Amino acid sequence: MAKKRAGSKGNAGDGKNISATIRELIAANPTAKGKEIAELASKAVGKKVSPNYVYIVKASKSGGKKKATRTAKARGIGGGKSSDADIAMSVVRGVRFVEAVGGIAQARKIIDLLEAAG
Repeated sequence: MAKKRAGSKGNAGDGKNISATIRELIAANPTAKGKEIAELASKAVGKKVSPNYVYIVKASKSGGKKKATRTAKARGIGGGKSSDADIAMSVVRGVRFVEAVGGIAQARKIIDLLEAAG
């Protein structure tokens, strides 16, 4: 296995991990600004640390941006525009429902019960 090069990304050359140092400083000073943390980290590791790097570490600490699982629009529930095909399928489903429950009168009773419950 190859040796790790001194001063490689994430290390200050003497084995101190910059990201770990930043995380420790953030934990110790939760209200400190990114610029202040960068200055403290620079002194601690002996290498210039930019405020941008501090913000990157902060963002990755909180898990970063996560995709929403699936929105209602993606699932096709409300919100989006309906195409003619969607409307036609809804009509077909409605007709099948009416046939399944035994007629329009029964379907109206069921719909009224659902409205009252919801």
